[in-house]
Amino acid sequence: MWYVEAQLKSTEGKIMLRSGFPERAASALAVAVDQAVPRGRAVRPGRLATARLAARELDGALDAANVGLELLENRVRSDRAHVRLMKFIRYLEPHSAVSAVREFRDRLRALPADV
Repeated sequence: MWYVEAQLKSTEGKIMLRSGFPERAASALAVAVDQAVPRGRAVRPGRLATARLAARELDGALDAANVGLELLENRVRSDRAHVRLMKFIRYLEPHSAVSAVREFRDRLRALPADV
């Protein structure tokens, strides 16, 4: 069966985030990231970061986003992961004065176009 707990928690997190429950979404998505295979570990942190940011946890959001970014920088190729993180940086605009946000944004934008 391909629909393992990581996928189930990812779906749960997506639904919770869209339903306005970012804390519950973050909890489910954290499990999804932890249990995912490397490619999934690159894709899912973008949504986890979005949930944590919606829950007003900037540091936690950046931690999650950096997990996905580090995988893209080092060993995983995934357009979907790259697109999710590029979407996430738009949500960070209100925090653009924070050095960790600028560093993340610069690292993400430095990735090759064919990630």
